[in-house]
Amino acid sequence: MKKFCLCSLLLVISFSLRAQIVSPVKTLIWSDTLQQFEFSDYKLHDALYFKGAAFDDVSYGYLPYFFESVQMPFQGTANITLSDEVYQPIALKRGALPVDAFNILQSTPLIKTGYGLEVKKPVAQISIVPFRKNPSSGMVEKLVSFRYNITVIPSGETTTRGEDNYALHSVLSSGNWYKISVNKDGIYKIDKSFLDGLGISTSSIDPHNIRIFGNGGGMLPEANAAFRYDDLTENPIKVVGEEDGHFDVGDYVLFYGQGPDRWVYDSALAKFSHISNLYSKETYYFVTTDLGSGKRIADQQSSASPANQQVSVFNDYAFHDQDLDNLLTSGRDWYGESFEFETSQSFPFSFPEIVTTTPVIVTATVASKSIYNSNTFSMSAAGQAIDDTSVPAICPDYTCPIANAGNLEGQFIATSGSFDVQLDYTKLAQDAIGWLNYIEVNVLRNLSWTGTQMNFRNALTLLNGNVSQFNVSNTNGSLWVWDVTNATNPQNQVISLNGSEAQFTIPTDSLHEFVIFANNEGYTPQVIGKISNQDLHGLSQADYLIIAPTFLMGEASDLANYHRNKSGMTVNVVPLEQVYNEFSSGATDLTAIRDFARMFYVRAGEDPASMPKYLCLFGDGSYDNKGNIEGEQGLIPTYQSANSLSVTSSFVSDDFFGLLDDAEGGNILDANAKLDLAVGRLPVNTTEEAASVVNKIKIYGSAQSFGNWRNVVTFVGDDEDSNTHIKDADEVAVAIAAANPVYNFDKIYLDAYQQVSIPGGTRYPDVNTAITNRISSGTLLINYVGHGGVGGWAHERILGISDIQGYTNLFKLPLFVTATCEFSKYDDPPVTSAGELLLLNSQGGAIALVTTVRLVYSSANRILNENFMENVFLAVNGIIPPLGEVFRKAKNSTGG
Repeated sequence: MKKFCLCSLLLVISFSLRAQIVSPVKTLIWSDTLQQFEFSDYKLHDALYFKGAAFDDVSYGYLPYFFESVQMPFQGTANITLSDEVYQPIALKRGALPVDAFNILQSTPLIKTGYGLEVKKPVAQISIVPFRKNPSSGMVEKLVSFRYNITVIPSGETTTRGEDNYALHSVLSSGNWYKISVNKDGIYKIDKSFLDGLGISTSSIDPHNIRIFGNGGGMLPEANAAFRYDDLTENPIKVVGEEDGHFDVGDYVLFYGQGPDRWVYDSALAKFSHISNLYSKETYYFVTTDLGSGKRIADQQSSASPANQQVSVFNDYAFHDQDLDNLLTSGRDWYGESFEFETSQSFPFSFPEIVTTTPVIVTATVASKSIYNSNTFSMSAAGQAIDDTSVPAICPDYTCPIANAGNLEGQFIATSGSFDVQLDYTKLAQDAIGWLNYIEVNVLRNLSWTGTQMNFRNALTLLNGNVSQFNVSNTNGSLWVWDVTNATNPQNQVISLNGSEAQFTIPTDSLHEFVIFANNEGYTPQVIGKISNQDLHGLSQADYLIIAPTFLMGEASDLANYHRNKSGMTVNVVPLEQVYNEFSSGATDLTAIRDFARMFYVRAGEDPASMPKYLCLFGDGSYDNKGNIEGEQGLIPTYQSANSLSVTSSFVSDDFFGLLDDAEGGNILDANAKLDLAVGRLPVNTTEEAASVVNKIKIYGSAQSFGNWRNVVTFVGDDEDSNTHIKDADEVAVAIAAANPVYNFDKIYLDAYQQVSIPGGTRYPDVNTAITNRISSGTLLINYVGHGGVGGWAHERILGISDIQGYTNLFKLPLFVTATCEFSKYDDPPVTSAGELLLLNSQGGAIALVTTVRLVYSSANRILNENFMENVFLAVNGIIPPLGEVFRKAKNSTGG
């Protein structure tokens, strides 16, 4: 009986932990005719459509699907079923759609569920393909109305790592601090003259108090869940001569520094690959001498376990990677040497004490561009062919990749440690151009001291249970070995000398990195200089975060004060350089900005009032985040896509900064990732531009700017692509007008105006006039759907640079919503886009833009435009939410 009662109790608890969500009836309003949409091939296709439909031609072909994001009561698994379904037959003429259009359908609608978090609240992402094959007749039917039923089974997962990860105050908040930099891995030496040059009075310091802080090299991990140091961590160092309490001539500091680029080992491929830093050419460390005694290098004894592996060779590597050209001015990949004219080029490598009996592994990535033919890259070394690859031609359409990539990999036997890797580009078309991305070389070297410091590691003995004795030949008693596997906590590996051979034993179930060096040698770091105290970790929670370069802090603070006084917001405005110091060890790194915002998000816990809500990036950006091309580095980094060759897949986005939950950040394209705070950017480059934009924001909120013009909403539709854009614009206009009858609506559709031909092409002069007049007389919002680019709207140039420069509507500034292409491309410094000019025009233009910065699909534009326009007039508790919050919700509610 007791067992029965216990089981009954457990069943009650189990069922009570489940949650049921039943939707209201969902009615799909189907179009009576096929509609035309532009998909990923940038061609128009006929498709079935219902109001609010989303498309994903990769997953579902040209079939529309229903999408909804539903908040769940707790984290868990959502089981989705449909009820109260009503189906209707699909009446189509034979051949109206491709014969395979319905191949994916089954006897019930396809349902896909994803999971995410939005401002720490769990959500289920429901996608329903609203068709079925009737189980009795086999005929295809469309779903007209239904309910979805969600059963949520808890998973017990937590949402964030917790606030204990963040220091209450930065170590930089007190004491005197000096910044230095390094550019490669190795032992660095700081002597008396260096410290004096840094600004430290060596005559008055106790060398026991010399301390060095830094988080090592490489980029921060983009995934929120991955480990990274919070603030700065102290590194143990060796101070030679500190015993007497004075830092004299002949005394020096040794520390291990890491360069900005990293290497990772792939056990499956049995080789090392390099990771170039996308943001910084240096790694930074911080020196202080007045905060008490510091950490010193500790000894690491050899293992007491007997060795079962003998190591007398080590893995070494090198790469050649010149960032000379970003072919698309978009994306992360940069290319080096061009093979347009010099079609055969050699690249030297040198490895002392190379093992000539083990093959050298060489890897290269290249790109080729030709619309007429494929072209071939061949790779060789030491007179031996290694590999070749034929890179396909590109197509001539504007949607095609700017070039195609190719890979080469193979082996050769080196007869000497010095050799050239040769690349030959065989041009089979006159228009062909080739580029080298990078070359990587993996070799095996004899473990022998060569007279200068040397890093070494051995992946051959990497196995659970292995204990390896490392035998370094040609050594002497003046050499030290440090285990630098943990670069921020190196240890002095105790060695024993057997004649001229240094020996030590260590378990090698994980990969270890060592450096051997003479006890008085070291590279010299670069002096950056003294920095001021700072304490971003000590800031209070705030609604609004503003990040600006130091030289724009005056204007950024002006904006912060305006929002404090006007809206009652709590605002933290911080210098970008300080964000780097505390969150990326002083180096430029995109992720440091996200991590700064995330600190406030995590610290807020579950308190909505403490959550950060808005992030303003107060400065322009660039595709060139590292300053590879002089004059083209932006002020605040941009997130660039991995794809760097396809105009339809390469992109820039500031959404990365708003993905703050644990499972987010690692893949910005994850459909389940949700923006947790609103992110905006002011693309200003000078104090004059910044002051102008802030002034416009103040004017917009002043009584002088109030008036009936704020009751006008304007829609502009392009007449290209069989009037698809006008149809899209009008569908949104009709829906918004029906839901918001208090507004007046103005429609400027190109097919209602006279088109004229001039030597430069066709034009709509009356449309230009209508838009200019509307801007002048005032409109709360102007929504454009159609073709566009960095120079303006439509092939007929209905809005261009000269129009924008002539706007003087300073007290009637509209919001521009542009469902077009590249209109506001802000990350190409030599070109100021039309969208940027609208914001930067000090006498008028726009107050803000919800806009596009790359080539985009019209179908995707349509969906996001609909979602934004449905939310922008939707009051919450009687108040229209701020623009950033509206856009955040619109993006989060958009499928695909």
